[in-house]
Amino acid sequence: MLHLHHANYLEDLAGKLEQNLRTPPGEILTPEIIAIPGTAISEWLTIRLAADTGISANIRWLLPARLLWQIFRDTLNEVPDANAFSADALAWRVLPILEDTGFTSRHPALARYLTGASALHRWQLARQMGRLYEQYLVFRPDWILKWERGDARDWQGALWHGLASPGDARHWLKWRKQLFEGLR
Repeated sequence: MLHLHHANYLEDLAGKLEQNLRTPPGEILTPEIIAIPGTAISEWLTIRLAADTGISANIRWLLPARLLWQIFRDTLNEVPDANAFSADALAWRVLPILEDTGFTSRHPALARYLTGASALHRWQLARQMGRLYEQYLVFRPDWILKWERGDARDWQGALWHGLASPGDARHWLKWRKQLFEGLR
């Protein structure tokens, strides 16, 4: 079951979480799944819960994209185990495009940034772009869909257009659409 809690202050949410965790879940060995905006929050919450209750265990902290993928897997048929649109998977697909001088030469800002860049520097940019695209899939699907239609005015959009095919059976937005249709 999915429960949403909101508050203006992180401390208030931490207090609600602490109260909820005092009531054991149905299965004692089943971890509580908690969505977090970033890993620093999970570290802070773990320390806070341990300090306030004496223990912080059996909690699975998930970033929004990973939580959604888990929901896709739990509720939809034929969703693969591996997410082809995870930040890590995307980074490996971004890297060859960043190394393609034909692509970078069409985008002067990117070409200037990568001029003289080492392989490590290109990899770091590919990793950052993978993380960014993963966030766009969750928070800005409208941008992704626009880029896939070919309406890419900047290098980020053109790079995405080179990464993904709307007909890709593994496409994140395909699963998202199926999930939302099933919820109606």
